[in-house]
Amino acid sequence: MESDSAPVLDGPDTRTANLRTLLTRGGGYVLGPIDGIAGKKTRAAENAFQLASGLDQSGEFYPPTVARLRAIFEAKAAA
Repeated sequence: MESDSAPVLDGPDTRTANLRTLLTRGGGYVLGPIDGIAGKKTRAAENAFQLASGLDQSGEFYPPTVARLRAIFEAKAAA
């Protein structure tokens, strides 16, 4: 049984790594290494992207944000 005072560690997440890739390569945001951790830079880039795209600034990678990022990424990849 874990103690209530046990540290909570945030670790790499594949979904977050993929979304950071979309922000970096599709959205042009500089986030540092694609490490799968959503830190301050990731959240700031996400909010900036949502604002620039006319999307609700949810603070989360919700479906409309992901869809818009994917469309931009795929268009750039196809060019």
